[in-house]
Amino acid sequence: MEWIVVGGVIVGAIMFARRSRSRTVSGSDTATPLETETWRERSRGTYVTGQGILGELTVEAIASCEPDNAGEVRRAWLEDAIKRARKASQTASALSAEATTSNGRHASDMMASAMVELAEAAAAMLEEPGVVGAEQRLTNARASTRASLTVIRAVT
Repeated sequence: MEWIVVGGVIVGAIMFARRSRSRTVSGSDTATPLETETWRERSRGTYVTGQGILGELTVEAIASCEPDNAGEVRRAWLEDAIKRARKASQTASALSAEATTSNGRHASDMMASAMVELAEAAAAMLEEPGVVGAEQRLTNARASTRASLTVIRAVT
């Protein structure tokens, strides 16, 4: 009886080691359904966050910051949105590392890059209003962010 239990443990350990090694060595896109679903849920959350940030960081919102009290409140709100964009980029980078498919890695990388670009463009426009090309840079960053959100949504 003891030999059966020991044999079962050994066979189980060998099967687990082979599966783990084959996934890490081959770079296989296979994953358990739980891993895949967990990644999708986290990606959906990041997608929703990205959509919110995209709606907040507009040319009009940044350009309307006046040097009065209301402008200071709006500025603080926009600075918070910029921080959240940078955090969303970090989250997307982490999702890329955890992605179970090559499409997931690509979509996450794309979103991480776009959110950094959006945060930098918004921060530049907020810090130096009226700089030539700042509005166009933010408009371009918003377009690439919108495209990356479309891709991440398609993957999830």
